[in-house]
Amino acid sequence: MTPFPYVRTALACLLLAPSPLQAQSWVSFSVSLDSGQPGNTYTGFHEGGAGVNSVYAIGFQAQITDVDGTAYAMDPLVTFCTELAEPISVSSYTFHLAPMQLAAAGRAGEAGTASSGIPAGGIGNLRAARAQWLFDHFAPSEILSDWTYISSQPLTQAFQLALWEVTHDSDLSLSSTSGDIYVGTQSNTTRNNAIKLAQSWLNQLSTANIDETYEAQNYHLWVLINESGNPDNGYGYQDILIASRIGSTNDGVIVEHIDLVPEPEVALLGGIGLLLVLRRRR
Repeated sequence: MTPFPYVRTALACLLLAPSPLQAQSWVSFSVSLDSGQPGNTYTGFHEGGAGVNSVYAIGFQAQITDVDGTAYAMDPLVTFCTELAEPISVSSYTFHLAPMQLAAAGRAGEAGTASSGIPAGGIGNLRAARAQWLFDHFAPSEILSDWTYISSQPLTQAFQLALWEVTHDSDLSLSSTSGDIYVGTQSNTTRNNAIKLAQSWLNQLSTANIDETYEAQNYHLWVLINESGNPDNGYGYQDILIASRIGSTNDGVIVEHIDLVPEPEVALLGGIGLLLVLRRRR
């Protein structure tokens, strides 16, 4: 995947399927970049079954603006890609709200893609718990603008790299050539700093003995699963992770209007115009 050489501000309207617990709820949100969080292209990135490619790593943000016709003055939620294999093009898609362990389910295990090493059905409970631990211990905020960018510690880039390692690999090493994904030394100092920072987090994760029973401490993680992409051009299946700080206004709105659905697979059905422009650079 080569996420976002550029991303345009977007508006997406998601519809919760009817449930016994509540009527239909419309959730509107915009997806955009924070201008203070520049991205970088990482060259020679080994993507498992997809071979060696270049990837563009950056965090972005989703801002909930409306629930059931009521406007909310919410801060943008920090958001990341969960898959290397999938960019997103301009189109309309259908997303389902699901627990984190179902992330990357659309093309998990598919030969010839960077998702070939992901277990069928999604990343699973252990990888989801590891992603949760990373957020709980190293995410500075649920709000992307709080992730201060400096070239010596490019937090969003490092976090995206660490998240890809967690979702796509099991050895928790961005440098081990025996793993499903890894990346070598870069020509750019900032890119190398991001790799080092991500690996320092992964090293701590590897000694933390996290198992499937790990419970969220600081953040709730949500994944929006895209099930209506276009397999002919390889675009449109990207699942996106949204984090909300437990007890925050953002989290309260999401829990109140979304988490009441009795089955996690119940749809956030989208009349979605998601104008995320993500272009491959092989």
